[in-house]
Amino acid sequence: MSNSKFNLTRENTNQARVAQLILGPCTNVLRDVLRKEISPSNLETKVRAYIAKTKKPLINQQQETLVYSKDYLKFDVTLLYFLLRNMCSIQPHSNKWGNNPQSGDRSVSGNIERIRLIRNEYGHNTERSISDIDFKIKYKYIKGIVRELENYLGSSTKYQDEVKELKTCTMDPTQSEKNIKELLDLHEKIKDISGDVEEMKKTVRPWNIKDVPSAEISTDSEVRFGLKTTITSAVLSCPTPNEVQWQYSDDGKTFCRIDISKPHYYGSSLSPESPLLVIPYTTFDDKLHYRLFLWNKIGDQYSNTLYLNVTGCPPNIMTNHQTCLKRSTVKLFCEVFPYDPENVFWSIDGKKIDKSKSKVKYSEVTVKDPSLTIFNVNEDDAGSYQFTASNEEGSTQSDVIVLAKPEIDFERTENTDGSQVFIASIGSIPSAYLAQWKVKGKYDETYTPVKGSTEEYKGTSNSLPRPVLVLKQRELLENKCFLLEVENFVGKSVKKLLWKESTEGGKESDSRVLSSDKELGRDR
Repeated sequence: MSNSKFNLTRENTNQARVAQLILGPCTNVLRDVLRKEISPSNLETKVRAYIAKTKKPLINQQQETLVYSKDYLKFDVTLLYFLLRNMCSIQPHSNKWGNNPQSGDRSVSGNIERIRLIRNEYGHNTERSISDIDFKIKYKYIKGIVRELENYLGSSTKYQDEVKELKTCTMDPTQSEKNIKELLDLHEKIKDISGDVEEMKKTVRPWNIKDVPSAEISTDSEVRFGLKTTITSAVLSCPTPNEVQWQYSDDGKTFCRIDISKPHYYGSSLSPESPLLVIPYTTFDDKLHYRLFLWNKIGDQYSNTLYLNVTGCPPNIMTNHQTCLKRSTVKLFCEVFPYDPENVFWSIDGKKIDKSKSKVKYSEVTVKDPSLTIFNVNEDDAGSYQFTASNEEGSTQSDVIVLAKPEIDFERTENTDGSQVFIASIGSIPSAYLAQWKVKGKYDETYTPVKGSTEEYKGTSNSLPRPVLVLKQRELLENKCFLLEVENFVGKSVKKLLWKESTEGGKESDSRVLSSDKELGRDR
């Protein structure tokens, strides 16, 4: 049994649960929102830039220490609210930051505001109890806020699960007393955002002291080949810099000016207050040292030097195919990006294609031209073809391209005059070069070609890629048998139209692929 002198009544327990909801899932979900908006490694730069821009500090020494520690787990609601409101690109809610949002406003900023207001409501309230009715209302309110913020994060429901658990879990008296005390003391330890900032100003150097400019540059994320890279800057200068200049260097010693008017740097800026260097499509040629040179009336200064360690990625592969009927060839097109791989090869049915046969059966495959042409395609070339490319980052395999006999599917419709129409869809690599509808009497031995010129089959076509069979009289399906033959370089496929009695007494079409040409003479 706990030795705590704090006796938990039902109302005390409700207060303890609210305290834990605020200090636990509410605060944690705000930390994740901040992490989504600003990486810990870039937070200090953002804060320094904000202070330089506004010309006044809005965080105290304790908060500044927390910010520069980059440990989001130590940030409380007050500091999180300040950073989310002022450092991030989150749009203000309809009533603007610092005000109670409208009940129907379910924006991210609206829910951030609600958590701040809840923290203030209970952090400044000396009451140590909440009625059951008030707790149910407040619990539902907080649960909705956490759910909507987790939806914005697109993550798991772990904080919603914490909220559900805190509704009914056993509350330890000692821990509950600690949580309530922490909530009640929050406003004494850290000033509310809307409070006086005079004391805070003493901890920061006056902004109006004239001096040479300074700047710190950084990137938000890992620099990858083929992706956009943005180098941001935090500039401190009084007076404002007259001009700034982006520079690069191969060795980090001798620097040259960057001409940001070139397409390679599209989106860059030489704004004296917030210069940007943007590389829309980063390559290994951008693996250089960068810095910012800036000057004002007092003097000039260089920023820190930043090295872009451009890393690659496993190859990305796109494939396609094309059949040349005239030459009996199939070309398997392949494109590897964002840059040339170190090694490439094609395989068939999991076995690497023998290079010794390249000049006879296959075209040469190289890093510069990885496409494969198969000459004189026949049934021996049937199989699953796959391309593999590798570099120092890893290996990638393409989707499988299957060379096989044609696949046939039928789609049945009925015209307004009652005629039955069967449209064939042909799936074929290599492309099919011949299609033929055939018919035989119910008791005949062999099939003969359907003549589309006759009245009973008028409208029938053997044209690829979608042959069409038109039966002017429905009775033809009962008295005759029909099939479609389709050929490509690998072989011939046959699909037969069958007619059977349905369970409802009507008629419906059925079809199957014949396994061999021998079945053509057999009735079912």
